[in-house]
Amino acid sequence: TGWPMRLVVFVALALLVGCASLGMPTDTDDLDVIRGAVCRVMRYVGGHGSGVAFLERDGWTYILTAKHVTAGAEEHPFILAYSKDGRDRVEIAEFVAKSREHDLALLKTCGSHLSVLPLALPTHNYLISDLYLRAWDEGEYGPLAGRYQWVYAVGYMNQLYPPVVSVGRILAVDKQRFMHSAASWFGSSGGPVVDPCFMCIIGINVALRVVDGMPQSDNVIALDVSAVYGFLEESPW
Repeated sequence: TGWPMRLVVFVALALLVGCASLGMPTDTDDLDVIRGAVCRVMRYVGGHGSGVAFLERDGWTYILTAKHVTAGAEEHPFILAYSKDGRDRVEIAEFVAKSREHDLALLKTCGSHLSVLPLALPTHNYLISDLYLRAWDEGEYGPLAGRYQWVYAVGYMNQLYPPVVSVGRILAVDKQRFMHSAASWFGSSGGPVVDPCFMCIIGINVALRVVDGMPQSDNVIALDVSAVYGFLEESPW
């Protein structure tokens, strides 16, 4: 034993603390909580995406999603499908509002069994710091990805059920949006990007980055929480 063993223990503890300080996801017990707040959003006229419950008020549960998920169906009810407590559930939701500026929309449902994930505080910007700022069009994202904050991305990819939770890092930051590497695909639009340490919503997935005509499932564009708060302040709900 002696000093060599103590040195090994010290280094191991330092690495553990360092990983935790970067927001590395370490507790998979939280995944059920996250999945319980995410639902498949299906339109009356066909097509689907994802949504996340973020608020309960006066018997209503409010769900954020992407505006293009609800496009062309605002006059009709939406179907929410999800799994909770080992049971598959289906609910009817009403359209509430859509953003004039961003790809965001708001739905509500009554008597829901969805869990609620809180929005990150607008004053606690998890994304932008002097260490993490990077030009959006710099191009080569891979080598520096390990320096950036860990995130979960959650959504109903195609017909997969239950929702898929992917792990990745923030790659780039722009005005009220960011890019991350947590794998997503068609059907996950409107799903949340979650801070794994604080268990709160820091963004909403809205698009895949396209390179040479091909969508990149590990270059996902999300609107950050400041855009969400701006939308909620402008909406008559």
